[in-house]
Amino acid sequence: MAKKNEKMKLTKVNRIKIAKGAGIAMGGALLVYLADLLPNVDFGVYTGLVVALGGILINAGKEYLSNR
Repeated sequence: MAKKNEKMKLTKVNRIKIAKGAGIAMGGALLVYLADLLPNVDFGVYTGLVVALGGILINAGKEYLSNR
């Protein structure tokens, strides 16, 4: 029987790295899309709430990434 080529095997570590890279790429694409979309959106009386929640989410994301 032929021995399997270990170079062609995806390990769990490789899959995690690929998933992280895909997440970063998708996150960047989403941010560019939102940066183009948000100036055209009118939140009306909820503008203050949206701005506050945006700041909270950014801070939460920063803390999550810095504690790794």
